[in-house]
Amino acid sequence: MKRGFTLMELIVAMVLFSIVMSAAYALFDSGQALSSDAQKVSAVQQEVRFVLETLRRDLQGTVGVGTYSEPTVYQFLGTNEGTEEEPVDEVRFLAMNRETVSSSSPESDLGLTRYYLIGEEEGLPQKGLVRIKNSDLLSAIEIEEEEEEAQEIGPNVVFFGLRYYDGSDWQESWDSTLSLTLPHAVEITLTLRVPESEDETQSFIGKIFLPVAAETPTLTEGTE
Repeated sequence: MKRGFTLMELIVAMVLFSIVMSAAYALFDSGQALSSDAQKVSAVQQEVRFVLETLRRDLQGTVGVGTYSEPTVYQFLGTNEGTEEEPVDEVRFLAMNRETVSSSSPESDLGLTRYYLIGEEEGLPQKGLVRIKNSDLLSAIEIEEEEEEAQEIGPNVVFFGLRYYDGSDWQESWDSTLSLTLPHAVEITLTLRVPESEDETQSFIGKIFLPVAAETPTLTEGTE
């Protein structure tokens, strides 16, 4: 005669099964969370690489000119904005334009490039770190920039800090109309908001050297 399970045995079996399933679910949930975190970190790192590579291409194409008769166009200007903990710096410089070969309209071989931050509160379609590159330097001396033409470079960048190496020390800002030189290098600090998080951020620092600064002699003031 076959003997069935007692009530106590069934209860013990159900409790053990519940414990095993709870442990398995917790392990699975932990694995999912780790995978999600890894994807977020990877997304941030990819964005940082793109931002630094874009900046590197532009900055290493910076052109040193013999005079600054038109400071609006030829000036290398790095402004120090915000605070040390929350920088919102800007930089503007003249660089070789690598896109004129495929351009459908006449353009200068040089482009006036500007990097700056756009906050979400400004109500523009772009956000984060953006770039405006104006290659239409042949038609007018006064360069007009349109915010709508800004290219989104780093949408998750919340803070953007810059320092400039003069050959002996790092400077918080740069004005080539005063120094009459270009910086030897630019140090870039990026703070990015981690996607799908409210307060989590990550910071990165990179240095970009300007080859033209080592080859260009001290620039001279423009004459009126």
